[in-house]
Amino acid sequence: MKRSLAVWLLSALCLAGRAGDPPQVTVDVEHAIFVAEKDKFIRVVRIPITVNGSIDKLVVSQYDNGDTTPFYFTAPVGLPYFEAQVDCEFETRFQLDAYNEFGWFRTDLFTIRPTEGLERNFQTAVSSPEAAVGERSCTVYSLNTSKVVWRGTVISGQPDWSFLPSGIYLVSTTDTAGRRSTRKFVKR
Repeated sequence: MKRSLAVWLLSALCLAGRAGDPPQVTVDVEHAIFVAEKDKFIRVVRIPITVNGSIDKLVVSQYDNGDTTPFYFTAPVGLPYFEAQVDCEFETRFQLDAYNEFGWFRTDLFTIRPTEGLERNFQTAVSSPEAAVGERSCTVYSLNTSKVVWRGTVISGQPDWSFLPSGIYLVSTTDTAGRRSTRKFVKR
């Protein structure tokens, strides 16, 4: 009897030592991008997340236009982002709950601002004082197809992307010092 109690205690201690941690999730709102237009008012937004630990389930609470009761949906796990539909005229707040076998983690509420600013002039959307000077590598992604549509080096000034068809794009630039800048734009 004493031996079985000792074996049980030793087994319990070993299992307790192997226990994992609840997941940790960080949201990167600054790099959220718009990937599609559902209609005149609804856009699909892709919000990057960083996960520490494993996730079995990711539940998103979405509060539209100041609502106090959220709409819940489950986002796919294993991706470095989640996607949601937002109204382009109102703020949308989100909160994530990540679950695994060892517990759960809840992020703070975060806000995605109205997307009307996305509808702006093509040239002003990609130009900035720091991007206009010096050599930089550029990659242009189509957010309509999620593919690279142009990659190259720009020596100085504004690149000529007049060959691009109408659509929503993301341009990522890296200067010679390694500083990276990302901007989204609409070309009509």
